[in-house]
Amino acid sequence: MQRIAILGGGRMGEALLAGLLDAGYDAASLAVAEQHAPRREELTARAPGVRIGPSAAWAVADAQVVVVAVKPGDVADRKSTRLNSSHLVISYAVFCLKKK
Repeated sequence: MQRIAILGGGRMGEALLAGLLDAGYDAASLAVAEQHAPRREELTARAPGVRIGPSAAWAVADAQVVVVAVKPGDVADRKSTRLNSSHLVISYAVFCLKKK
């Protein structure tokens, strides 16, 4: 089973995590990077066995698939994720361009 890293443990990230677990993914193959400690504690309680930590770089270190599940304005905070060409990156972030 592929190792999946979810960057962002908010509503989008948690919904994806719950769906993966419901679909039968092994909790040990999933990692979530969430910067806010109280939210990490909530996720740890809700998803036993899932690796949850504060660092995006840590979460993607051994992942094959990386899901960016943060608000568009927060994507810049994830620059140091250490992604490389072997990662499949899926983004939930939707960027809106303003018309001039």
